[in-house]
Amino acid sequence: MTNRNKTRAHQAIERELRRVKVIELYQQGLSQVEVARELDCSVGTVNKDLHDLRVDAQTHSRRETQQYIDQQLADIEAIRTALLPKVKKGSEKAATTLVVALNRQAKLLGIDGPDKHEVAGPNSGPISWKEAVEQADFTDADAD
Repeated sequence: MTNRNKTRAHQAIERELRRVKVIELYQQGLSQVEVARELDCSVGTVNKDLHDLRVDAQTHSRRETQQYIDQQLADIEAIRTALLPKVKKGSEKAATTLVVALNRQAKLLGIDGPDKHEVAGPNSGPISWKEAVEQADFTDADAD
């Protein structure tokens, strides 16, 4: 290893050690100015360290989220593979479960449509727009 590479490696180690101290002090409630004073470095250095730590955390979080989504999609594919023969044989329960799994898959992929919400009328039956308007209370509660 050349002297230049040793210097870079040494600087990287010092930077990581400083970042550990920066986050510890910042989490204890010290301001960036106080952290800079404590570590004898500039406020800009503390600010950059905190920024870099946030970016690292977001990258880590995105990676974990993607791993979770990938695992969920693999599980859904296994469910689909297991249920499809039963659906083809006419199993209503398997078909319902498959639809639920495919809806979950669509949500994970971001291709799901909006959920349908319906207002129920008497005896939980459908309600017409005319009935909804007639039953609605359009008075202004704040107008006293």
